[in-house]
Amino acid sequence: MKIKIESLTDLDSIPSIPEQVSKALNGIEAILAVDYDIVHMIQYDAPIALGVLKLANSSMYGYPCQIFSLQRAAELVGPGAIKNVILTTSIFEQFEDHQKPIVDLELNELWVHTAVTASAAEGIGAILDEIEPDVCFTAGLIKDCGLIALAMNYPESINDIINRQASDNISLFEAEQVVIGTTHAEIGALMLENWGFPKKLSETIKDCFETENGNPGSKLSGVVGLAKFLAESWGYGCKNQNVIDQDINPLLETVGLPIKEFTSCGQRLRDRATQAVSVIKS
Repeated sequence: MKIKIESLTDLDSIPSIPEQVSKALNGIEAILAVDYDIVHMIQYDAPIALGVLKLANSSMYGYPCQIFSLQRAAELVGPGAIKNVILTTSIFEQFEDHQKPIVDLELNELWVHTAVTASAAEGIGAILDEIEPDVCFTAGLIKDCGLIALAMNYPESINDIINRQASDNISLFEAEQVVIGTTHAEIGALMLENWGFPKKLSETIKDCFETENGNPGSKLSGVVGLAKFLAESWGYGCKNQNVIDQDINPLLETVGLPIKEFTSCGQRLRDRATQAVSVIKS
């Protein structure tokens, strides 16, 4: 099925899954210490986080420096604006419209995967120089925004991609190129560019395909690639994206992290991931 890229890159937002939107909405009235609690409540939901980041980078705020991290964006826009983002976040129509085909992509699994990836990326960023952990977290969280947009607008194409991936035993990115002629990484990058996001973030999303092949374009891309690898190795992979026997040495070289140090911090990073899972599943 042919897709119209502009129908994806011109989107104003992407939807969340019902469980996460309901959790956020139900918690709004109970929040007293709003600044902390709201951020804690949305930090593992990519669509809501993207809405907050988009608002912070808009001309409405006119901030002289572009906003790279969710934490900084939340501080800038304030709790009232965050509540409005939560209230206006849509949910996947397939849960409401029985006329639309069901997407074969495991959406709840994808949400857990991105939450763990974000947590691991933040932990890796904390032990590196010249890179902010908050930015690493944000990049890890939003890396699959293009995939969510595809699932929302072209469920038939997503199903064709997943079927091609299984039949040809290839990666999700490779199957996307065969079926639709592009990748969700490229779609996501174009979306972020249209939303006025910092170039560093959109380029990191676009780099995901090359990073998976061991060719990260930046240290931030390398961090996200390593975090994704860890998430999958811990059993929190989105099965449609898993890469078998990935060589992470090029990623370690890019970020300047010796394999011994990376291995030694594994348990600490996994503990963080466990906490992330408990938050998103609570």
